[in-house]
Amino acid sequence: MYKNLTAIILAIVSYTTVAAEANVIKIDPVFEEITGAASRNLSPGQRLTQWVFLEAPAGKRHLVSVKYDTNAPDYSTMDCQVYIYTESNELLKKLNCRTDGEFYFETPITMNLEKYKVKISAYNSDFTSGRERKWFTGKFDFTFGNSNHVDNDYLPMWWKSSYDLIGADSILDYDGDGFSIAEEYFGGSNPISVDSFPAHKPLLETSEKFSVGTSLSVYPLKPMTEWVKIKPDNNKRIQFIDMEVEVSDNAKRQSIRAFVYNENNDRIGTGYFYYSGNDLASQRRLILDEPIQVEELNIKIIGSHYGFSNQRVQYNVKFNTVFVK
Repeated sequence: MYKNLTAIILAIVSYTTVAAEANVIKIDPVFEEITGAASRNLSPGQRLTQWVFLEAPAGKRHLVSVKYDTNAPDYSTMDCQVYIYTESNELLKKLNCRTDGEFYFETPITMNLEKYKVKISAYNSDFTSGRERKWFTGKFDFTFGNSNHVDNDYLPMWWKSSYDLIGADSILDYDGDGFSIAEEYFGGSNPISVDSFPAHKPLLETSEKFSVGTSLSVYPLKPMTEWVKIKPDNNKRIQFIDMEVEVSDNAKRQSIRAFVYNENNDRIGTGYFYYSGNDLASQRRLILDEPIQVEELNIKIIGSHYGFSNQRVQYNVKFNTVFVK
C-alpha cells in the first residue's frame, strides 16, 4: 500500500507464560517496528491468549500497519484473532490472522496514541476422533511511523517518505488526478498514482480545537492553585483561548485568575484571565495579536474565596483553545 514501507525491528514487550522473542537491530528515522512471537502446543478446545503491551517509540506515534505470519493456515481447525485496544480497554481494531497478511490503517491515521494493548488469540477447534494437539506459532509486527510534520504542512513524515514526497508542497497535484497531495492523504488514496484518488474532495481542517479543565475546592481566605496542560498534535500556533467558569450556588466574593505559559515557562500574551462576580457561569477570552508558536501550553489557575463562612466554594474551570497552521 505504501511505496517504501520497510520497517526495522526495535523491541518487544509481552506478558504471558508462552514463548516470546525479540531482536533489536537499529533505530530507523522514519519507521520502527515492535515485533512479538508466540507459540504453544494446543489441545482440542484449548485457547492461547497472549497480551502484548506496546509503547509507541518517541516521535513515532502513528500505528501504520500490523503484519502477521502464523502457521494457522496449515490447519483447517486453527483460529487466530488480533485485538488492538487503548490503555482503557477500548477496542480499536479486530483482525483475522487466520491467513497470513499485512493490514494498513487508512489515512489520515487515527491510531495516534502513546500506548496500546494487543491481545493475540489462537484456538484449536479440532474435535475429530484423533483429537491431536497442534502447535501454534505466530509472529506479529507492529509498524510505527514518524508522526512529526515536515515541509510545514499537516502531513506526517512517514507518509510523505513512503512516496518519496519529502519537500513536495502539499497543495501540489503530484500525479495529475485532480487531487492535491494533502487531499490524497486525508482521502486515503495513493498520491503518486493517477488511478488512485479519493471518492470526493476531503474537507481539510485548517485549525484544531482542544479543551482541558479542572475543579478547585477553595476555603475562605485560602487561595488554591492548579495547573493544566495542553499539547497540540499537528498545528502549533495558538490563536486564542476561552475560559469558562462554573461556581457552586454558595459562591460569593470569589475570583479566578489564570496565566498562560509556554513549554519554557514564558508568559503567553500580556493579559490574563480574570473571573469575578456572583454569576453562575462566565466566559473570558484571551486573544493574541498574532498566533504564537508553542509546543505546549501550561495554564496556572488561582482560585480565591473572600467570604467569612467556613464553607468551601467549588469552581469548575475549562479552557477551549484553537491552534492554527
